[in-house]
Amino acid sequence: MSGLGDIVLETRGLSVNFGGLRAVDNVDIKVARGGITSIIGPNGAGKSTFYNLVTGAIRPTAGQVYLEGREITGTPTNRLAAMGLSRSFQITNLFPASTVFENLRLAAHALEPMSLSLLPVRRAKRAEEKAVALIERFGLAARATELAGHLSHGEQRRLEIAVALACEPRLLILDEPTQGMSHTDTEEASQMVRDLSKEITIVLIEHDLDLVMDLSHTVVVLHQGRKLAEGPPAVVRANKDVQTAYFGAH
Repeated sequence: MSGLGDIVLETRGLSVNFGGLRAVDNVDIKVARGGITSIIGPNGAGKSTFYNLVTGAIRPTAGQVYLEGREITGTPTNRLAAMGLSRSFQITNLFPASTVFENLRLAAHALEPMSLSLLPVRRAKRAEEKAVALIERFGLAARATELAGHLSHGEQRRLEIAVALACEPRLLILDEPTQGMSHTDTEEASQMVRDLSKEITIVLIEHDLDLVMDLSHTVVVLHQGRKLAEGPPAVVRANKDVQTAYFGAH
């Protein structure tokens, strides 16, 4: 945890019921500014539900979510972006019939002053400059005029992370960014996330244990909706309860 700062994201007693099922049960976490905090767990652990609670997709039955000390429980995703929290999706959430540049320019339109918010997107100079910068940074210059739907899976995932960064958030939550990627694409995505963590706090929801243990400063393990363990990767990996949850009693 060395070098990490104050608390950016916090949940207190976060819970949600779906009928008689307690999908997330009284989860408390604190995410320090800087570095990467990963949320892991076996299938059915409640990772995606927890992610949706934090990012406003569903409202909790109980508990609160705080962003930099300000309660954001149930705040819609579009408002969270203006407050400094951006997210990516497990399934790509791009505009497939728009170009790479158009996807980024539209996402960056949030940077324009309110006085210009009603002007056509094509007149948004700051958004255009941000889109160009992200295209260069993420190695998409050769694909800038290509429709997003025509990109490879790895390129789409890269573009989606660029879109999530377009509004200049202070906290980025990535939901299984390497899902469906080839080994090479996964390695590239891993390095990209590592580089991003030098300038923005990242929460990673991920199924790839090796990736998580390699990248993370802190790992939180969910199991059957509850927090099972939390700590540095080496400590979590050695935890007997975590080993049992993933691999069985043997």
